[in-house]
Amino acid sequence: MSENNTEKNKPEIILSRESLYNEIWEISLSGVAKKYGISYACLRKECADADIPVPPPGYWSQIECGKEVKKTPLPQTKGVVINLSNSSASRKNKKAMHTHTFTELPKMLSAKFSHPKPSAVKPAKLNSASSVNPEESETVLSPPETFLRWGQTYNVYDRETLYREVWQMPVTEVAKKYSVSDVTIHKVCKSLEIPTPPPGYWAKLRAGKPVTIPLLPKNAAPNQKTGPRTEKPGMSLEDRSHCLGFLQEEEREIVLAAAEHIWLSPESAPLHPKITQYQRAAEAWENNEISEEDSILWAQWQDKITPPFLWGELAAETLPRVYRIIDSLIRVMEPLGCLLTENLDFIVRGEKVPLIIKENKKKTVHVLTKQERKELLLYQEAVKNGVLAQKPKIRKYDYVYKGRLCLHVDHWKEFRDSGKVRLEERLGEILIGLYESSEIVRKEREEREDARRLLEKEKRCREEGWEEYNAEVEKTLALKNQAEDYALACKIRTYIIAVEAKEESNEKTTAWIAWAKNKADWYDPLIARDDENFGQRKHDLNAEEKELRKSDFHRYW
Repeated sequence: MSENNTEKNKPEIILSRESLYNEIWEISLSGVAKKYGISYACLRKECADADIPVPPPGYWSQIECGKEVKKTPLPQTKGVVINLSNSSASRKNKKAMHTHTFTELPKMLSAKFSHPKPSAVKPAKLNSASSVNPEESETVLSPPETFLRWGQTYNVYDRETLYREVWQMPVTEVAKKYSVSDVTIHKVCKSLEIPTPPPGYWAKLRAGKPVTIPLLPKNAAPNQKTGPRTEKPGMSLEDRSHCLGFLQEEEREIVLAAAEHIWLSPESAPLHPKITQYQRAAEAWENNEISEEDSILWAQWQDKITPPFLWGELAAETLPRVYRIIDSLIRVMEPLGCLLTENLDFIVRGEKVPLIIKENKKKTVHVLTKQERKELLLYQEAVKNGVLAQKPKIRKYDYVYKGRLCLHVDHWKEFRDSGKVRLEERLGEILIGLYESSEIVRKEREEREDARRLLEKEKRCREEGWEEYNAEVEKTLALKNQAEDYALACKIRTYIIAVEAKEESNEKTTAWIAWAKNKADWYDPLIARDDENFGQRKHDLNAEEKELRKSDFHRYW
């Protein structure tokens, strides 16, 4: 076979100008050349002909060092496609390929939905010489319908909408809209019975070959499906304006800038002093040699001995990774006024925001160790010989760490390791989640304080009411006791008048009458005379407390 035939049999690599620009700035110019098996010089020439900017020298080194870099925007020109095939085609043929556009598919789909037919639709061949408005050649996807549940954003997949989207654009582009992987989009289409483009469909469409679009089949199942977002979405200007709305504009811009430029600290860099202090505390806890089963009961009796919050939740191999994540966060947040406690809790805007980090475990059947086999054999022999023995405690299952982390910000927002995105790549989202959680913690604290103040106010009102009631009771009883004393004084005076009328006037009677009048004045609260023997009478007390009693002098003597 000749060399020309070999070149003809090679598959064509056709990309849009925007797709090639995104790949070059994502994996570098040499990475794209290696990916498609073409020479670096040819790729650079193609970029120069299509007016596609490439990263300047030192761009990737600055990114690795965590420095701020600027991405050169793509100049606005007509929408074109570029042939990256490593063939011997002339430059004229390649230049002609730059004018290919594909705009008829969205129009065909819209017409198809307005006038559905039972037969498949074949789009017309693309005309390379036709001039098309660039705005019409780009398919604009509307934002997906989402909702928030337990701090996680969920997508709502509509069957007809998703059917239009997967036939208007490649599944990878649709996946970016929903912030999920292309595998997830394929699974959703399969569950909703949505046909997807077969392999080679988009290459045929770009080459102007006839393609067939199947109709959306009727389905008795629900027309909608929900699912969580798993990929790291880009933050648009609209998202930036609504994110962290509780902060002032200047502070919000600083926090968002910190979230965009946060980077993972290198393994050789020293950890934050609080993390180092926590490591020493964790080592001291492990040196106590307290088993996991006994630690709970032991901690209940010994308040000063409590396990670290990561103890028993992570494998030893995962701890350095978690330390680097926390260290990267606090290094950026500390200049913003945030702090890290000894228990690795964050203090954000004066509020304590704890982190809950766990590692997924896999349940497996427990394999007996050599010691366990020996203990089990001894127990079986003892039972066989009729000897009383205790059966060894051997667990049935083991829980093996899988290496995937799950991070909760104060039981509010959750971040998980996925197949493509790890927590290290979502540090900016975690930082924003800490600030958003601090606002929730602040509101909850203020609600608790308001409720406590309300309870204290109600308690104080009740106490004041009881005090007022008791004071009124005391005044009323005092009035009653004073009235009783006055009535008794009136009785004594009435009796004196009766005695004066009956008895003859003599020295003894006159002395008694004078004495009786003094006692009546002593009982009378209006006069309140002091008695030489009894002193001043306490008119406010009740009769029992004011009752006169004889003194048992001899007993005390």
